Amino acid sequence: MTFAFYIITSLLVFFAITQILQSFVGGLIGRFTNLLLGMFLGSLVTWLIIDFLWILIEKGHIPILSLGINILILFVHANIEFKKLTKVSKKMIVAEIWAIISYGIILMIVFRPIRWI
Repeated sequence: MTFAFYIITSLLVFFAITQILQSFVGGLIGRFTNLLLGMFLGSLVTWLIIDFLWILIEKGHIPILSLGINILILFVHANIEFKKLTKVSKKMIVAEIWAIISYGIILMIVFRPIRWI
């Protein structure tokens, strides 16, 4: 079941489904702050929800390896589609990468044991 969740989480990122919630939450927060902070916080909320789903189904937090795979997917996508992406899309990808890194650090600091794989 863990392998299936790796695939599902990666597909959510690959097909930019995570960007939908990030845009919604980020847009709401961005109205009261600046847009970049809204995007970042929207991504954090998105990954908090994804982690909650991992906890419900897998009985453990999202593995650090899964976070790394998703960062890699975003990075490769941004480099391949660089010319086609708008300025805002590029900023959203960067905000999501930083949110995933931040969430991974939070997981490693707060929760023990660290779930690497």
